[in-house]
Amino acid sequence: MRAILFATLLTAAAAVGGCTAHNGLQGQCSGDCSCTDTTCTCANGGTCTLGSGGNGGSAGSGGASSGDGGTDSLPTGVTFDCQHMNNCTVDCGADCTSHCAAQTSCTGSCGSGCTSTCDGLSTCMQSTGTGSTATCAGGSTCTMALGDASTANCTGDSKCAVTCSGACTVNCDGSATCTCAGAGCALSCGTGTTLMMCGALATCVHNGGSCPP
Repeated sequence: MRAILFATLLTAAAAVGGCTAHNGLQGQCSGDCSCTDTTCTCANGGTCTLGSGGNGGSAGSGGASSGDGGTDSLPTGVTFDCQHMNNCTVDCGADCTSHCAAQTSCTGSCGSGCTSTCDGLSTCMQSTGTGSTATCAGGSTCTMALGDASTANCTGDSKCAVTCSGACTVNCDGSATCTCAGAGCALSCGTGTTLMMCGALATCVHNGGSCPP
């Protein structure tokens, strides 16, 4: 009888969908995602939402945040993986990590101390709080809004449009195309490019080129 009851509960839990039950991120992820206490992964080709756009509810052992740009309901200190041609929205508190790759589309925001990666011909539009790091690589297109004391790295034929709130550092290698807005932006251009001011935007222009129209 006890075995039959246990099997019935497992079947009911599987039918719910979203994050796996009985973990720290329960209620924080919706869509084609599976979660442990600290990580949510979006299934191949799936659409997933982590954070305020999810199922709601308490953060459980995943914690809560009122960090930069966050609310008390957002998860903190978690990892969100969208690396399989996904469509993902991530809204997280402090100290979160997001991975977007393989022609994935990612949007969302994060509080302080976050790390985000956009790679493999992906398209990302993300904002971070203070002391965060964002990387755009592999021919991706990235629109980033960075908090104070944050860093963006743009490499590998990627296109980066960065806006700095406070002081931030943007490293743009020779194959990437980068612009940066904000008085506190420190844009470093790689070999074969020159730093120019194109209107209000600091821009890495390939040698022999000019500001875009």
